[in-house]
Amino acid sequence: MASGCVDGVEQRGKVYYLRWRVPREFQSVETRAEVNRSLRTRCPVEARARATLAKTALKKDWEARLLLESQGPSVDAFQASIAVLKDWGISYVSMTELLGGPIEELVKRVAAIESADPTSAVVPAALGALDSPVVMISDMPRIMEERNARSIAAKTPDQLRQWRNKYIHAAQSFVSLVCDKGVHEITEQDASTYSRYWSKRVESGEITDNHAVKRLRFLRQMIDEYHDLVGTLPSVRVNPMNGFAVKREKSLRPRTKVARRPSPSAGSQSSSAAPS
Repeated sequence: MASGCVDGVEQRGKVYYLRWRVPREFQSVETRAEVNRSLRTRCPVEARARATLAKTALKKDWEARLLLESQGPSVDAFQASIAVLKDWGISYVSMTELLGGPIEELVKRVAAIESADPTSAVVPAALGALDSPVVMISDMPRIMEERNARSIAAKTPDQLRQWRNKYIHAAQSFVSLVCDKGVHEITEQDASTYSRYWSKRVESGEITDNHAVKRLRFLRQMIDEYHDLVGTLPSVRVNPMNGFAVKREKSLRPRTKVARRPSPSAGSQSSSAAPS
């Protein structure tokens, strides 16, 4: 006989169950009107704890599905799915890597998600079937800051401003020279256009070669960060900025000849004067 349902926990016989009506905001991505599953415990305290964890996991899964439904393959949707996968104790590996690796790993993942709802965000994530998010180059400065939050946490406000601005400036320069496009769409020709611009400014004397080298480096770093974000395999990773470099400027300042001091054996000779 079932007891009353309190906070989504209901006792049936000696075992407790989760009985939770799907919140209205998630009904577009959840076909069930109510979640009804065993909590696999006879202890009321443990049942309430397990119910809380189960609700949290369900909400994260529904939120990931909502993001994918509303935004398509966006960064937020991708990261939300990865977060759900981590809760299952599984790391994200692309389908290409899974198919090229040992079959045991794929079998292990299939077994791990066997009990999952087929519509759950964990299913495509576990099988490496997530669509790579479309990230515009103009969005990369924000993503760089989010993904490096821990390493830049100790910076002063001024240091943080300088760190942030180097990526903002590189992205803005690329957009003005080429256009705002998805990082995965940046071509070698785009990289050439960007590189030539900075090289010409060095040649004209507007900026130093060191300044230009940094501009190329910051764009290269953002493209690498994108590949880290989506889990691109090293064997298929392509960064169009690789291979482009700013030609180092040669110093135009004439070298000054330094007069040599007379050797001890030539003490009677007069010293040579340094040229002016």
